[in-house]
Amino acid sequence: MTDGYKICPSFKDIPLDLSNYLLIRTRERILFQNKLNSKNVFRPRLSSKFTGDFDKKALSLINRDLEDGLNVLHRLFAIDNDKPSQPIAFATNTLYVLARNGLAQTPET
Repeated sequence: MTDGYKICPSFKDIPLDLSNYLLIRTRERILFQNKLNSKNVFRPRLSSKFTGDFDKKALSLINRDLEDGLNVLHRLFAIDNDKPSQPIAFATNTLYVLARNGLAQTPET
């Protein structure tokens, strides 16, 4: 799945790869939250007994992974570097990830 996003093994050192990774994990988080919140609507009760624990563990792992990745992303913004500007995909991924994880601030009016 990550092949389409061009994520290399050392993704935390490359801003665009990090933003792609966080984008995927954020989407996975939304998927598992929806599965857990609406398990009686979309799945029969029997299957939810078997997958419910897995879904909770997967969501916990995703949340922990997002927290770690967002800390790395925060450090990227704090570093003043002379590298050329990042591609537009980095900006859009970052804005999406921050907004979906409740870290975006709206301007005061």
